[in-house]
Amino acid sequence: MTPLGDTEIAVAPDLDERRTVSQILQVVDTLPKNQREVIYLKFQSDLSYKEISEVTKLSVSNVGFLIHSAVRAIRKQMLLEAPQATTRRTQ
Repeated sequence: MTPLGDTEIAVAPDLDERRTVSQILQVVDTLPKNQREVIYLKFQSDLSYKEISEVTKLSVSNVGFLIHSAVRAIRKQMLLEAPQATTRRTQ
């Protein structure tokens, strides 16, 4: 039997990782439309701030502000939900 190399192993995301992604997407859906739009353009479409600026017709600095505000809101909401998720798993 020969060991498999890194390129031969297909690693599926574990359940906790899929839950986290699902929770993040739920939080993103609660953001204001303009924040939600720039978050999707940045992280789903992998656009630069300049490219997002061109798509949305907003200034680059406004795009940066919206992304920063959205990420801060997502982080805050995820931290608020973290203790609840831990409590559910241990029961």
